[in-house]
Amino acid sequence: MYAIICDARSGRNLGVSHLALVDRSITRRMWWTTDNKNLLLKFGDVHEAETKAAQLSQNNARVVPFAKAVSIIEAQAARITASEKEIRQQEDLRSEMEDPDLSWDAHKG
Repeated sequence: MYAIICDARSGRNLGVSHLALVDRSITRRMWWTTDNKNLLLKFGDVHEAETKAAQLSQNNARVVPFAKAVSIIEAQAARITASEKEIRQQEDLRSEMEDPDLSWDAHKG
């Protein structure tokens, strides 16, 4: 089994470095996924996958073993989740610092 991945052009701040081609029989909403291994398009034949990858001219599309693609997407999903959690924590901290009830004089009285 094989899959097609390519380099991501954006999303580095969330830990996104690769995209994987989506099986359009599963969903028609998107062509590429960053974090859902269940949507990956599986090719049974390496020549079929290479033919499809050759049609994709941008972002270094290439054929990899399916297990490697799943591994890449799983690791990336974990990085995305961690990045989103960190961003939420920073936003929470920022909003706490801006809250007037938490200012220096709030403890007096």
